[in-house]
Amino acid sequence: MNWLEIFLMGLVLGLSEFVPISSGGHQRLVLHLFGMTQMDPLCHLVLTAGVLLAVLTSCNGLFRRYLAERAIAQMKRRHRTYGQRYYDYRIVKGAILPLVIVYAICFLFQSSISLPGLALAFLINGIVLFVIGNMRQGNKDSHRMTVLDSTLMGAFGGISAIAGISLIGTVSSTAVARGANRQSALNWALVISAPALLIRMAIDLLLMIIGGTALSITGFLCCLGGAVFAFIGGRISIRFVRFIINRSGLSGFSYYVWGAAILTFILYLIT
Repeated sequence: MNWLEIFLMGLVLGLSEFVPISSGGHQRLVLHLFGMTQMDPLCHLVLTAGVLLAVLTSCNGLFRRYLAERAIAQMKRRHRTYGQRYYDYRIVKGAILPLVIVYAICFLFQSSISLPGLALAFLINGIVLFVIGNMRQGNKDSHRMTVLDSTLMGAFGGISAIAGISLIGTVSSTAVARGANRQSALNWALVISAPALLIRMAIDLLLMIIGGTALSITGFLCCLGGAVFAFIGGRISIRFVRFIINRSGLSGFSYYVWGAAILTFILYLIT
């Protein structure tokens, strides 16, 4: 990939990561347009690091709160003062293990997905967004969410390893389906996206070790530039999804994803 392609890929990954349209699906589409099937693992790792930095800085208040709740959860009960709570931390913690397991399983099959398979994944993603987005919003807070709820959120989030399925869309839709309000669901999805991004980076690192990656200094600097674009795109997408979810929810994105499914199938027919 040349520097322009890397910069464009970074921007696409950032813009599509935190809105429910699947960054993995858009990555596959862009690579197809570039005449490629996969990205260099080191380059992908660096771009993903830019996306991770975007969510950590945009949602730093959320992460600070979760770290504070983690400290409370580790206290002995007699040392906690009345009113101290750690329910949001409990939800995220309960989602991580099923997220890792399902993500690893789905990753083993995602590389074999063809363009028709990608189109089908986009279609399914859009159906989920449309159906859940038009459900009546619940009012369950973190205190009333159960272990089953967090497990389902993590498990469905792990399916996002399949290109065309969105982590933000699956996690937030699962939470809403289980009775949570949209804003809380989005906050949990954004926090859960951080360990998911770390999983991707770990997989890229493993692929580098197995396959051996040689990248020039110039190529690495291009990847760093792409990470800057990924960071900027990630910050923009987080602001945008927060704006949208407070007004109309995520169902509107279903039309975009269905359009991506049609485009993907057309690309399959003409190439």
